[in-house]
Amino acid sequence: MLRITVADLIETGVAISHAEAAALTLAVLDLLTASGGSRIPPDEQIFLSSTGHLTFGSVTVSSDGVEEDPNVAAQLSKFLRRLLQLDERTSGDRRRRVPGPLLVTLARSLQQIDLPPLPLDEFRASLERFGTPDNTMLAAIFWRAARVRTPSGAPRSQPLELPPSGDRRRHTPSPEELRRYLREIERELYETRAHTMAPRPQPIVVHVPPAVTPSRGRRVPRGVAATFVGAAAGTAAAFLLVGSLNLALPWASPQEEPQIAASGVSAPTPTVAPAAHTEHVALQPEPTIRTTRSVQPLLLAAAVGTDVFSPSFSPRGHTLLFHAGRKAAPLMRASMTEAGVVEQVEKLLDDGAANYHVTMSPDGEMIAYDSDRDGERGVYVAHADGTEPRRVSGSGYAAVPSWSPDGGRLAFVRAEPNHPKVWNVWIADVATGTLHRITRHSLGQPWGASWFPDGRRVAYSLEDRLMVADLDAGMATGYRSPRKGRLVRTPAVSPDGRRIVFQVQNDGVWLLDLEHARMRRILTDATAEEFVWSPEGNAIAYHARTGGAYGLWRLALPGGAN
Repeated sequence: MLRITVADLIETGVAISHAEAAALTLAVLDLLTASGGSRIPPDEQIFLSSTGHLTFGSVTVSSDGVEEDPNVAAQLSKFLRRLLQLDERTSGDRRRRVPGPLLVTLARSLQQIDLPPLPLDEFRASLERFGTPDNTMLAAIFWRAARVRTPSGAPRSQPLELPPSGDRRRHTPSPEELRRYLREIERELYETRAHTMAPRPQPIVVHVPPAVTPSRGRRVPRGVAATFVGAAAGTAAAFLLVGSLNLALPWASPQEEPQIAASGVSAPTPTVAPAAHTEHVALQPEPTIRTTRSVQPLLLAAAVGTDVFSPSFSPRGHTLLFHAGRKAAPLMRASMTEAGVVEQVEKLLDDGAANYHVTMSPDGEMIAYDSDRDGERGVYVAHADGTEPRRVSGSGYAAVPSWSPDGGRLAFVRAEPNHPKVWNVWIADVATGTLHRITRHSLGQPWGASWFPDGRRVAYSLEDRLMVADLDAGMATGYRSPRKGRLVRTPAVSPDGRRIVFQVQNDGVWLLDLEHARMRRILTDATAEEFVWSPEGNAIAYHARTGGAYGLWRLALPGGAN
């Protein structure tokens, strides 16, 4: 694997942005924490690989050049200043390119201003406003330096050996060196793919109650979702398969279920599920897709004046919906060209409330969103222009609505009356207001649900599992997180129903290919979440943090809808 030292990186004179410098500094802090050390090694012993991974060389604490300041935040501040080349000879123009709050953070940590020094946790939080350790970003720094100083046949296991600092001439490799260099890159890509192979997630299939057919003729789920009820041996086998499963064991009796009323209509009484049936299905993992060139900004915070979140598209993809800000958040809409470029942004609903997760109905006539406009957050529907809103989630906390393909139902998460930190998935009939409980989890907070195009299945996340519930067949399938123990969140089903994209805590964006039974990581950005597919199924939109602000981004997926 190709590597370069931080000392050589600085020596090349490659421009490093403040976001990249903050990310690299946080990576050093993470590595220092993981190693149990209290002093960072000299720059000559900090190695950055071509895959964006950081390692320390073999250095003792007493070695010459090791940072002697016992204050780790101060050590890292000096390191960050070196990356940004903020010495006494730094021009005023270079300083102006570094955000003022970041300069204040460095000055406080180094006691250069009359303010108390920052504790390490506050120092970390301050740096995270400007950048987060991301392998793709760090690898980009490496390759920029590599283009400045191409190695002349250096062994692959060694750092890049750069010419002396006084010699500023570019090294021009021979044709033989270029061919060798290309072979090394191909081998590196192969090794990277092998390294990023995910562990095989094991799904479990369990029974849920079948749906009932209302008088209107549309199938609506009556009861509750996945759980484990049955013989001790069967339950033990299920737990061995998926680990710690936060589901109700046993479920409450029908008499204990609270009756929820919405628009004067009472929900039907849930029933108890039959014994669980378990199937073992092995998924074939795939390597991470390198998607740096496929990521494009849709709408950045600077264009709106505040952070923007939770994108969704109109049925034909000509309108982008989202919300702006965190507290008194208005709902926004933006018109888009055929090429997917945002043309005009305007407010859709600004009533002083916190309004989130806006999504348009399949016929384009209505919107659904969650809001605290009545004092308690709930799910609302309104006309497409935001007029005549009405609550459809009943009493209690509810959020994150999702339209069924026929536009007649909304799935959302709802807090338990006596346990507000426990959520479950519910479905509301938009016309009648009737509520139907889908899951009965006693711990955790599901996120979703996202409908399949058949209107019969929904996908949602629960702790470290991705769940797919078949509302007609009375079955649910749970897929364990590809990173053991890490939370799974914000799943979104593709328009063709073959794939589900979701976030894995601190590990980026993953894709579950249901047709081929494979999982793979498609983006390493750990801040990316709340996904929506383009109507064509060839891209996803999401919000993510860059440079301390949240914006909306678009990721094109190789192979389009296939």
